[in-house]
Amino acid sequence: MKVRNGTAAVDDLSLDESAFYIGPQSLADAAINSSSYNSFRAYISELLKGGVTEFDELGEALKKIAKHYDSTDQINSVELKGVFY
Repeated sequence: MKVRNGTAAVDDLSLDESAFYIGPQSLADAAINSSSYNSFRAYISELLKGGVTEFDELGEALKKIAKHYDSTDQINSVELKGVFY
């Protein structure tokens, strides 16, 4: 399954003031909430951009650990066969 680039998914999102408008008394609040949302979205987008590299590095580290674990497991298996058989 192909996953869509996470940063593109977040970069394409925005909410203008009308998304936060619920009546005449909330016009100023709508502008503040819209600005806050868009700032937070931009922050999350930057985190996702950093995560792309970090997850690749983490994946490679896990592959190395699994390979090492498999090799030591095989060695220990051979040693135990000498003890019990």
